[in-house]
Amino acid sequence: MALLALLIPAADADAARFGPAGTADLPQSRLFDIGTTDYDGDGFLDLFSTNHKTRSVILRNDGAGSFTDQFSALGLSPSPEFPGYEYLRAPQMDDPAIYIWATDSSKEKLPGVLHIRSVGAEGAGTLVFESDGATVFRKQNAVVTEGRSEAGNPTVDFEVEDGSGIDIRVNHIDLPTSVSIRGRVPIELPLPIPGFEQAEVRVGTLGVPATTRTFVLSLFDRHGFAFADLGGDESTDLFVVSGGLGGDIELPGLAGRVKDELFIAAGGTYTDATAGSGLTKGTCRGRQVAAVDIDADGLLDLFESCEERPPKVFMQRSPGGFEEVAAPQVIATTYRWANLGGRKPELLAAEPKGVRVMQQGANGWKTIQRIADDSRRNDVSQFALSDVDSNGSIDVLAVARSGNTLMTNTRGRLRKVPRERTGLPKGSLAASFVDYDNDGQGDVHLVPQGVYRGGADGRYRRTGEVRLGKRAAAATTMWFDAENDGLRDPVVGFGNAIFATRMTLVRQRNLGPGGHWLEVDLQGAAGNRQAVGARVGIRTGESKQFQFVGQNDDSKRSQGHYRLYFGLGDAAVVDRLAVRWPDGSMTTQENVPADQLLPIAKP
Repeated sequence: MALLALLIPAADADAARFGPAGTADLPQSRLFDIGTTDYDGDGFLDLFSTNHKTRSVILRNDGAGSFTDQFSALGLSPSPEFPGYEYLRAPQMDDPAIYIWATDSSKEKLPGVLHIRSVGAEGAGTLVFESDGATVFRKQNAVVTEGRSEAGNPTVDFEVEDGSGIDIRVNHIDLPTSVSIRGRVPIELPLPIPGFEQAEVRVGTLGVPATTRTFVLSLFDRHGFAFADLGGDESTDLFVVSGGLGGDIELPGLAGRVKDELFIAAGGTYTDATAGSGLTKGTCRGRQVAAVDIDADGLLDLFESCEERPPKVFMQRSPGGFEEVAAPQVIATTYRWANLGGRKPELLAAEPKGVRVMQQGANGWKTIQRIADDSRRNDVSQFALSDVDSNGSIDVLAVARSGNTLMTNTRGRLRKVPRERTGLPKGSLAASFVDYDNDGQGDVHLVPQGVYRGGADGRYRRTGEVRLGKRAAAATTMWFDAENDGLRDPVVGFGNAIFATRMTLVRQRNLGPGGHWLEVDLQGAAGNRQAVGARVGIRTGESKQFQFVGQNDDSKRSQGHYRLYFGLGDAAVVDRLAVRWPDGSMTTQENVPADQLLPIAKP
């Protein structure tokens, strides 16, 4: 079935509104999250994915809505010396060499496999595994000795010749493997091959030549990306959180062997700055990540949720330097940060008995409010944000398969709106607020039900647009302007479980028609270049709209979408635009022409 056929067109709407999008190679294997960011600051929004244990991508927007993967070029491969090792597929083995690669084989029902094949070559070596278990389960024309290192790590000594093969089951293939190759003798060849000595050992799906005989192969179970200013300059840095070995991270023998990662951007690439950053992994099975100025000191802090455990909080004390502090003692199905009232943000946490609103105070974390939501199975999977009543404050939609809950915000307090007054469906898997036709009235996209058009009476009405035509148990949706044409385009991912082996992705282009529009990219002060916590309000005639930096980011577990979008309908000019920066200062502009992407820097 073609991907686009999985979205059922609306019977009562213009079927030509959504059409094929440009190419974007978002890998669907073990897809965990998708998101958008302008990592290179060129004004075009890029795409990224996090993929459980396997290949993730950062796709650079070429300016026309088509995308090219830059993950390896940015230095973000788990084994930078061997880009493509994370693809977890067999390489082409046409040239004489010893080939080493990994797979995560669901067919063989094995947790992970390291493979060695010798083609026209012979040699010997030693493998030392950080994993707690590694067992040779298949060999051909090879001499193999299994053992333990002095530190107690599993080891495999091997000797191979032309045609040899070794397959090793590894309990946790995402933990590092040290490889040492001893004196190798090539098979006699009729002619010398230029560079042959450098190609004696080839690694990963791409068959990258090893330049040394001792190296380390690493994979990371990357779950969430946070793109933000974490190094105190104008670049967009990256914090990556990883999983916890299916819970085995808590085993004594594996303590300290999993890490989260901090990458600082410089010179068009990323440098691993985790060491010395103060970011400690502990036993956290990382799920969500957020960059947020928790204490309103002008520096972005880091928040990481942990499966079945309270989250972790790291306060930024200096550029790229963090200190772990006491975190809120709450275990939730999902979290989200939002400035509901004052300068300091609040943490929304979906607990079994409802939504808890918390904030860090002088004496620790305090509960501001508790709201009983309409979910019945403790299955709130997302908080979607928007100012649905145009009163200048963030409202919240708690998305749950067993019951959606809309909460409006009055002077920093959330109040549940009876669902029968909203027009929204009973339950959904994912949501994204979007003015998809730029008429100035906010709409919302819900998976699987499709787009619901907002009305002046506060009710939403089903359109049938972007409706999912296939059953799913887990999903994500996000909308972003891929072509800078003022129309936001949908990306929908769905599958039969959060950790499904393969997810289905649908990306479409919004062809219009649509009203006038204005998009705003803010640049804040050093330490918070993305201006997280800022609010922009506009007035066109008698109409007012407000958007908050970060509200349009509907990645389930990641962060990077900071652009603000305003549909203007028939208005060709914004009468007044006002920016309230995170520090409370104001910037105003008047008579702003419509139909442009407007960058605004903090004075």
